[in-house]
Amino acid sequence: MMEIYFNKLANVLPENNKKENVRFLLSEKIANCSNALSNDVFFILKDNISNIYVDKNFLTKIKNELTDVINDYIKDNIHHLDKINKANNKCGDIFLDRKNINCLTVINLNSLDSVQEFIRAMINETGSSSLKEKIFNKDENPTVNLFFDKDFVRGVKRKSVSRLIKDIKNKMVELNPGCNLPFKVGKKEYILVKLGNVEAANNQVKLESEVKNNIEAYINKSSNSLDEEKIKSTLTKFEISFNFLNENIKKLYDVINKYYKCASLNNANNTFGFIKDGDETLEDIHKILNEKDEEQSIKKHSDVYNECNETCKLLNVFHQDFVKKVGEKSLEKNDIDKLSEMIKKIESNTDSLAIELKSLASFSNAYNNYENKIKNKVSNIAIKNSSCCSINEITTKTNECLSLLDGFIKRKETGFLSKMYKFFFPKKHNESLNLLIDYKSEINKISSYLYVYKEKNEYFTIDDICLMVTSKLSKINYPESWLGYLYGEKSKCNNFIQSLFKKGG
Repeated sequence: MMEIYFNKLANVLPENNKKENVRFLLSEKIANCSNALSNDVFFILKDNISNIYVDKNFLTKIKNELTDVINDYIKDNIHHLDKINKANNKCGDIFLDRKNINCLTVINLNSLDSVQEFIRAMINETGSSSLKEKIFNKDENPTVNLFFDKDFVRGVKRKSVSRLIKDIKNKMVELNPGCNLPFKVGKKEYILVKLGNVEAANNQVKLESEVKNNIEAYINKSSNSLDEEKIKSTLTKFEISFNFLNENIKKLYDVINKYYKCASLNNANNTFGFIKDGDETLEDIHKILNEKDEEQSIKKHSDVYNECNETCKLLNVFHQDFVKKVGEKSLEKNDIDKLSEMIKKIESNTDSLAIELKSLASFSNAYNNYENKIKNKVSNIAIKNSSCCSINEITTKTNECLSLLDGFIKRKETGFLSKMYKFFFPKKHNESLNLLIDYKSEINKISSYLYVYKEKNEYFTIDDICLMVTSKLSKINYPESWLGYLYGEKSKCNNFIQSLFKKGG
């Protein structure tokens, strides 16, 4: 059980750090954040918006994963061992230690930059596709793949902070000031903790020390003595329960949002064919959706979400009033009783949410599998240097492809030489014509997809779309025939494909 305390994590940060822009990525090795934490147990990933304080235990995990990969690669193969040693030499001979005569141990990987340098050196020196595939096996080496992607040109590239947050947002919990929450974290798992906005009014609580000091001041000066321990205990229970309620509300919102994301993924899958009919993942998600009246299901769950959310707002107002009374030394016994009533209200809503989440579990799991499978397909697209970076540009290229195909098809149907070719080679003529018509049908799907694409409502970003469409367009292959060379159509097709990529990319 991992206990996470807002104050203990916040104390790691510099005083002038805006806590609402900070996240902590914690492994299961940090067993209890109530213990004193210091800067030296984290390394920091930064971008222009957010910082992530990353538990250094992740570097240990990476060392262990790479150690296993390397020893499997060099097992009973002196030639492979020599290549790994050469890679290490090119990195200054600092990343490997001979554990025994037949085993190497990865050492001195003290930053993600050093990890990237070492992996890149191994991939370049060995030239082994099997080693590369082993390194980027997400099941066997989840920590390496948490921070790095396979790169077609450079072998490996580090994920940006925004990409990392996007990939693991389903692991994120938010802590408000004064809160400490227990979480069960299994082997090879982790939690992304976001600190709540200290200045925001909604769903916020006072810092532990501030509440404690206000209560103590009231107890000492009030003529009507109240049970200090009861106040502290009940208030703490409220805050913990309240944050669990918030977390369950967020979980329900996320699952409801998956319905809309699922529609977007279905549209993309129908267009780009990431997962083919008959695939078990696709059948699972469609089976679950077909078992329900989708629109009514979304409305039903949305109603529960909205009701609990409104209750949460009222509870938040009550909590602020309670803390204010503590500060003004006007707390009375019936306020403590009221606080206990509000805890029951929280627990009732939490139970209702638990029922909703349980009823949605099968859909949520099926969606996650569906999303992950498509995400993996997109991340493994070999195309990384599309010449287009906007919807207008990629739409123009798509229309250019359609125009090219229209010309090819029209010439095959009406051209004099084509008619002669059809007379002597009817089977080959029909096959090549049908292939071009099939290409056009696929590109028409893309054109329709781009026409209705609205970034804020879609699962995929514009960069994703440009890569996906470029990959699809680049697979247009003009049917081999002497007539195609005579018309110059093969050359036109090749020139179009080359125009899809950045020069020098």
